[in-house]
Amino acid sequence: MAEAVIGAAPNEVVSSFKTKEGSLSFAYSNSDFLANSVGHVMAIPTRHIPLLTLRDIFRNPKPELVDFFKDRWKDVPWKGDVLVRIGHNSIFGDIQRLFANDQIRGPLSLGKTESKALKSLQWLVRLLVLPSVVFSALQKKLFRGNYYNTLTNTVNIFHPNTAIGMHEIGHAEFYNQEKNRTLYALFGGLPIIRSFTEYKASMLGIARMKNDAERLKATKVMEAMWGTYLMGDVIALALPFLAITPLTTALVASKKFTLPFGPDVLKRLLEFGYTAGVMAGAAAGHILSRAPYPGRRQRFGYVFEGKKVVPKPAFAPALSDRQMLVGMARPQSHAMRR
Repeated sequence: MAEAVIGAAPNEVVSSFKTKEGSLSFAYSNSDFLANSVGHVMAIPTRHIPLLTLRDIFRNPKPELVDFFKDRWKDVPWKGDVLVRIGHNSIFGDIQRLFANDQIRGPLSLGKTESKALKSLQWLVRLLVLPSVVFSALQKKLFRGNYYNTLTNTVNIFHPNTAIGMHEIGHAEFYNQEKNRTLYALFGGLPIIRSFTEYKASMLGIARMKNDAERLKATKVMEAMWGTYLMGDVIALALPFLAITPLTTALVASKKFTLPFGPDVLKRLLEFGYTAGVMAGAAAGHILSRAPYPGRRQRFGYVFEGKKVVPKPAFAPALSDRQMLVGMARPQSHAMRR
């Protein structure tokens, strides 16, 4: 029987094992009411269409995914206590883990302290971020969003496609192993930094897969995902320059303002433009992952030649496909030793 895990119901915990500085636990459930009703519908335009995972519409992840992920991530020397939820997330569980922040040792862990002043500060910080944790978990239920939460050190996977789960657990490895993990956790949502952390998550996920067939299949989803983040960041960086365009000046002169962002017409244009841009990023990712390339095909740091690229020794001769290099060691004669 799996041991108790903070933020997970005992009957949902399938596996839990410890490392020297952390742990990795898996919890499975397919009884999340909101995710299995409204969530399945809302996931169609927001998840399945952009990623072209149309076969997975209205499908829940199977329990076998636990074994799949466990087999591929069991050798990581986890430095925090990571909880992977499959098929569900938990608002109450996230609240539990938020207020046990010093125990789960995540990237934003506040640590243990005996100071009353620091303890009071810790509670204040937790209360301030509590609404964000609750709202995020609820939103993800309604859209079956797959995500890693740095505040609670949890991975939440609703999608049955293994590539998406590998990507999200890749986030957990990055944030739990990276020496500057607190800085990344604090500023990871900023443009360009976000694209970088998303790239690293896919890179770590690709590296943990067993063979090229798994990797090539996964890139068809991972490339599209990364395209949405990259285009989103590009658009976010371009927005400040929009304020000095003649179009914006004319709209501002019309004095048609609505909160929270300037002219209503411009706001609608931006909303459409952002959505169109993100979808274009997904389309570019789909094309890149499927288009034939001459020579090597590299994806997220991995070269698809049946193995990772390893530098050859300087003395190694060039060999054909049906040749092999054989070496032999012989003891030196007395004359040679002299």
